[in-house]
Amino acid sequence: MAATGIKKIESQMDNEMVRRNKVERLLGMAQQMLDKTKLFKWGTKKNKDLDIKIGIHVGEVVVGVIGKHKKQFSLIGTNVNTTSRHGSTGGNGSITLSR
Repeated sequence: MAATGIKKIESQMDNEMVRRNKVERLLGMAQQMLDKTKLFKWGTKKNKDLDIKIGIHVGEVVVGVIGKHKKQFSLIGTNVNTTSRHGSTGGNGSITLSR
C-alpha cells in the first residue's frame, strides 16, 4: 500500500515533486512498478512472469500506530477498503482507477 499527501513526508521531498498532482504521482509510481515487475522471473526455472495488480482510489484516511505488543503504522478507513477492492478486481499487470 502506498499513500501520497502525508504532510511530514512531503516536507522532506523536493519542491518539483510536491508540486505535481498527487494522482499523477500515484500513476507514475504505479507505472514504474509495472515496468519493474517485467524484469523479474520466478519459479524453479525462473521462467514465470511476476504479475501485480494495482488499484488507485483517492480519499481521506485515518493514520496512526496500532497495537500494544507489536506496534505498526497503519492507514485505515473506507477509502483503504475501496482501494483494496479496485486492486483485487483488476487484471494482472493492470492499474485500476476509481472515478
